[in-house]
Amino acid sequence: MSTKAVRLGALLLLLLAVRVCHAHPMGNFSINHYAGIRVEKNSIELTYLIDRAEIPTYQEMQDSGIVAQAGDASLPRYLAREAADWSKGITLEVNGESVRLVALTENVIFPPGAGGLPTMKIGVVYRAAIHGATGKPTHVHYADANFAGHAGWKEIVVSAGDGVSLNGTELFLVDRSARLSDYPTSLLNSPPQNLEADFSATTLAASSRPPPRVRSARALKPSPVAAAAPQPAAPVAPLALVPNKQATPRSRFTELMTAQRMGPWFILTAAFLAAGLGPCTRWSPGMARRSSRLIWWARAGARVTRWDWDCWSRRRTRRASTCWARWCSMRRSM
Repeated sequence: MSTKAVRLGALLLLLLAVRVCHAHPMGNFSINHYAGIRVEKNSIELTYLIDRAEIPTYQEMQDSGIVAQAGDASLPRYLAREAADWSKGITLEVNGESVRLVALTENVIFPPGAGGLPTMKIGVVYRAAIHGATGKPTHVHYADANFAGHAGWKEIVVSAGDGVSLNGTELFLVDRSARLSDYPTSLLNSPPQNLEADFSATTLAASSRPPPRVRSARALKPSPVAAAAPQPAAPVAPLALVPNKQATPRSRFTELMTAQRMGPWFILTAAFLAAGLGPCTRWSPGMARRSSRLIWWARAGARVTRWDWDCWSRRRTRRASTCWARWCSMRRSM
């Protein structure tokens, strides 16, 4: 089936379920992004969250073979692979030079969605080392190219650590969704679409204080052990993920996919989809050429036998039955 036919079929599904497909606050097909950028004196820490709704979660489970259950043995390897793949789609530049993101910790939860389908929220904490001069601004550029073209919430939040001043972050100071756990209802129809940010960070000089008074010059000698001890990097706390706070309403479309028994509603819906997707294949390149050839022959006075028309009709019927078989197979796999 051609891409156009698939898109038309998806449109029929949307028209069928437009009133009820609102289980995930951002929609059943959404993939939502959150990037929390924290600039420290010698590093940049990125908290990267991806929140998949019911349909993308189901597709990912089928493609990767993971089990939607916390603690499953398949999850650690899957999370490490996702963290490595996502880092390739993230661009982080400091003064025009790309810096390497190192994944420090990963976590995943599967909040329940509509119709018994799970959703999936994955969080990864990355860290990149930087070397900025004290008192001089450091330009930072961030861009996210993962899941291009998918609808959803896309938010960037920038913060600074101790001794760091930010400039140009006025649009990225407020965490509106609380790390994709509480989507504001006033912004569901027009969610933020921030996938790129440019700002500057300046490392402030340590404040000069008068030295304390000492009675003996021996106290001014530095301790060789203390001076040689390196400063370890700050440990990373386990990433805590929170499910969406909005209640999950019922969805007839997603409940239909997980129904244990095929009632009249399921049969009528599947028959309607199969009948609608079959004629859609007429717009595919191969079918369009065959149908136009038959019409051209008839207009030219050539003999178009009944066998020619039957073959053309059987192709349409076979494609419609294939859609029906795929729908039933998807339902049985749930």
